[in-house]
Amino acid sequence: MEFVEYLQDAWKVVTFDEKTMSNLSKDKNALIYGLAIALAVSLLSAVVQLFMDVTPLEKGLNFIILPVTTILGTLIIYGLTHLFAKWLGGKADFMPFYKVLLFPHILMVLNIFPFDVEEITTFGVIMVLVIIATAIWSLLVDIKITKVIHQLSIGRAVAAVLISSGIILTLLVGLAVLFINSVVYV
Repeated sequence: MEFVEYLQDAWKVVTFDEKTMSNLSKDKNALIYGLAIALAVSLLSAVVQLFMDVTPLEKGLNFIILPVTTILGTLIIYGLTHLFAKWLGGKADFMPFYKVLLFPHILMVLNIFPFDVEEITTFGVIMVLVIIATAIWSLLVDIKITKVIHQLSIGRAVAAVLISSGIILTLLVGLAVLFINSVVYV
């Protein structure tokens, strides 16, 4: 298959096509193309940030930080989801599960448009709503992938995804609080 066909498969995954999810889990090239999609979106985000009001150092570092955090973040988040899915009776190995979960990163293209969070504009409100809708859509797709690839009931798939997402969200909020406290009290 060509890259364009994998992009079409990414669209099929985000529209809940179980057959495509199953086929990608068995496709030996899906990992490479899934990573390519996830990394392309993170690099596109870095390009968009070139036009934002950030320092030149931040602009340059984004080309390193965003792809690295994409790979490490997906390994951690999807690894945790995989562990909970296995704990709840899931049958898949990690790699078939992981490579299918990379394809929905195509949705993140909707989140890369810059807007000023300090200035409330119609565009800013629309972008916040798009980000929320994309997050919910991504969670639903992750649940469907977990159900299909791990051969779980919908309830167990929901539990695996929400528990792992809750843990990650709690850790991120905790880190944010620590960071804010360290900045405020310095």
